[in-house]
Amino acid sequence: ALLILGTRRAKTARQNCILVAWGFETQQRLMWTKIDFVVVAYILTFLGCIAFGIRQLRIFQKVDMQNSTHKDYAARIRNLPMMDGTEPVEEELKKRLEEATGQKVVGVSVCWDFQDYEDELLELIESKLVEKDEKLNPMPLTTEDQPEPESFFARMERSMLAADAERVVAKGEMSEEEKETARREAQAQAANPDEEIVEECKEVDVVGILKSLKTCPDAYAIFETEAARDAAVESAGAGGVEFNGNTLKLNASRVEPQTVNWKNCANTDIAVKAKRVVMGFFIMLAGLALWVIAFYLPYAWFTLTFNYSYGQEPGFVAGMSFSMVVVAGNALMYLVCSEVADRTRFIYVDDREVCYMLLYCFACVFNVALDLITTYMVAYRINVGLRMKTYDGTLLENLQQFSDTFESYAMQRTLANNLYAYAFPATFLIPFLIEPVATIYAPYKMMMAIVRTQPSMKGFMAERLLGSLVFDLSRYADLMLDVMIAVLIFFFPGGYNIQMFVGLAGSHVYIYFFDHYRVLRSIQSCNYADKMVDWWTQWLMCIPCGFMLACVVFKANCQPGYFCVDGNTTVAGCAVAFFAHIILHTLALKFVVPIFGLQGESDGADTNTYQDCSKRIACSWFSANPVYCLRSQYIYKHSPPCLFCIPGKEHLIEVNEDIGLYFNDCAAKEEDYDAPHVDVDAVKANLKELKGKADEKFEEIKGKASGHLEEWKGKAEELKGKATGHFESLNQQMSGHFEDLQGKMSGHFEDLQGKMSSGMSSWKNPFSSSSPSADTGAAGSGEPTGESSEAKP
Repeated sequence: ALLILGTRRAKTARQNCILVAWGFETQQRLMWTKIDFVVVAYILTFLGCIAFGIRQLRIFQKVDMQNSTHKDYAARIRNLPMMDGTEPVEEELKKRLEEATGQKVVGVSVCWDFQDYEDELLELIESKLVEKDEKLNPMPLTTEDQPEPESFFARMERSMLAADAERVVAKGEMSEEEKETARREAQAQAANPDEEIVEECKEVDVVGILKSLKTCPDAYAIFETEAARDAAVESAGAGGVEFNGNTLKLNASRVEPQTVNWKNCANTDIAVKAKRVVMGFFIMLAGLALWVIAFYLPYAWFTLTFNYSYGQEPGFVAGMSFSMVVVAGNALMYLVCSEVADRTRFIYVDDREVCYMLLYCFACVFNVALDLITTYMVAYRINVGLRMKTYDGTLLENLQQFSDTFESYAMQRTLANNLYAYAFPATFLIPFLIEPVATIYAPYKMMMAIVRTQPSMKGFMAERLLGSLVFDLSRYADLMLDVMIAVLIFFFPGGYNIQMFVGLAGSHVYIYFFDHYRVLRSIQSCNYADKMVDWWTQWLMCIPCGFMLACVVFKANCQPGYFCVDGNTTVAGCAVAFFAHIILHTLALKFVVPIFGLQGESDGADTNTYQDCSKRIACSWFSANPVYCLRSQYIYKHSPPCLFCIPGKEHLIEVNEDIGLYFNDCAAKEEDYDAPHVDVDAVKANLKELKGKADEKFEEIKGKASGHLEEWKGKAEELKGKATGHFESLNQQMSGHFEDLQGKMSGHFEDLQGKMSSGMSSWKNPFSSSSPSADTGAAGSGEPTGESSEAKP
């Protein structure tokens, strides 16, 4: 009965009454089963969440201990005094740290406030990398320039995607010809101010900008070994290190250099952060309002004004529209929350992902809440239209309290059906079936068409346009949202439980395989070094667990052996149980899980060196810092200078051991697009090579087999000789035993033959005598003679 409870349909009013009566009685009769099941599920889920948290922590610590990365050699410096770019801040700070800690410092990477000059500096860095890349890999010369398309969409594409200038150089590096071209472009721009003109060459006063920059409160000191870093942090201690009137605080870095948003390092003021977060919250509310007005209200108006008399329900089109409203709302929140997280300007990528994931999760929860409220109202109107009654005969429209309406079997049955329809496939599956097309295939084809039709889109610009989307961690929120919706089915009859969780499991299996492919094939290089995102995702599991505990309180009300309170008190009790579990779950993750973490130092803390790490990993604390790279070239005049590290262009970095650069690599082999899809000669050569290797292997195996065969043959001959000797010896022994046995049997036979002959003679004597007197005498005397006595048998 539990497997069909709430799923049976009725066609007539009489069948509805019968179904309500049967459903209510069955639900109440089996309520103890539902309560016990939810209690067990709650306990196992909660314990499973804690066990999972312990496992994740130990895996993170184990991987961190076994792998040497750049963060293992860096100490974060806080409370750095504000200094000008005219001073050799890196050299002075390096010298002071070596004096204070007694440890050798490889270098110092200082955070600079360059938000006002971000575009100019990053464009200059990219232009320098383009020049270096073109020198190493010159592009083929074309005989004639292709004309730019002049259609409306082509001009719009160039306006939105093209850079301000084809080439950016530092002040003083522009040639006379380029200066003349720049003057002509300036005159053309003045004559036509509304027309956008892409400059051929743009000059940037990089030295002046670098000298005008101010330092941020943070910097990173890099030491030769992890043990040296730890010793320096311990040496600084609580007292810190005095530097230019400020007390510097040192602690081990928890992030990798590529996870630092260097342009946001000036955003350390708590008031500024709070202001940005509040502004982002209002932006998110504006996005929600847009979704409600543009997508949700039309659907809600349709569903609430529909004629539900005599059990009529909206058809397939309305159901599909509802699914699309859900998908559109989640997609809109995806974009809005991403923009809010970016505008908050977090220093670390991991913190940005935590903010983005939580905002996206709670925005989607808000969407789900609105959807469920509408679902409840639609279910109520349907049942009122059918003039449904409670078990005791009260019309549904005459119930006054929300709890009484919600607990009625007619509403329970309809809400369970609607919740399942909302969850699967609208929420669990459809968005993820659309995602590969919307985020991988369609953008790639669109950018490919733009690059093909726009001759100016080449080099780094073409690579950027054809590159994959940036990987984010919104999938955590998607999965948590699915679990939250699935757990709500426990509030309703159990007929949809198996269907709900089978749909959830199947959808998540598909999501797993899709994400597996996406991570390996179609995302940009990414790095998440901190466990904060994983911790907050584990914390989100407190919500479905809290729902289960609230469900226990709701279902246990007025059941035999449990409490019994009125409807409003039950709702308040469910809320108390929900928030009590959130507190319990949070305390367990905060204080219980860390107890079971791994202890000890990293492998090779004394032997692994920064030099070895820098040779393996291109992006270091120096090459990841754009201002450090520019200061290396234009302020310190390093030769070769430190070049900015861009994924895919690591081969441009040059070795300079004096400033801590040890990475060296060659460029990846370029694909020849003019080559045939199948190189027949190469295939034949490979087959010939494979045939040669196979023949060699066959001869080797044949030789080994022949040797083993001769060895086995010799052993077989030896075994045959031994067996022949044993057989002859056994034959001789058997022959001797047979002869002895034959002699003994002959003797016994002769003895038996003699005895038998003697016996036969005795039997023949009485019958051979014919004298009557002898017989008579013997009989008359009454005493047998000796002969006659012996003759009787």
